[in-house]
Amino acid sequence: MNRRMFLGSILAVSGAAFATAATAAPAQAATLLDELKALEAGPDVSLASDLPAQGATDAQYRRRRPVYRRRVYRRPRAFYRPRRQVCQTFYDRWGRLRRRCWWR
Repeated sequence: MNRRMFLGSILAVSGAAFATAATAAPAQAATLLDELKALEAGPDVSLASDLPAQGATDAQYRRRRPVYRRRVYRRPRAFYRPRRQVCQTFYDRWGRLRRRCWWR
């Protein structure tokens, strides 16, 4: 990872956290603290009734059938012939000397 990008991202995250903390009103912080104290005291009974029954699921998941793909045989790289360019010189029908090249 680029060191400058890493340090820049760390500074950006810390700046965003500082800006959020500076703009948060003290009243909001007090309500968050009260909620945390309430959670430490114990679970609320009204929240427990909203939970689903034991073993119930929200969505039914259907298993996808496996996809079998035919394997294509490929020779190992060591068995490939090295390619070379082959050229041929000839006279075309107008009498000009031409060269035609192709890979073998």
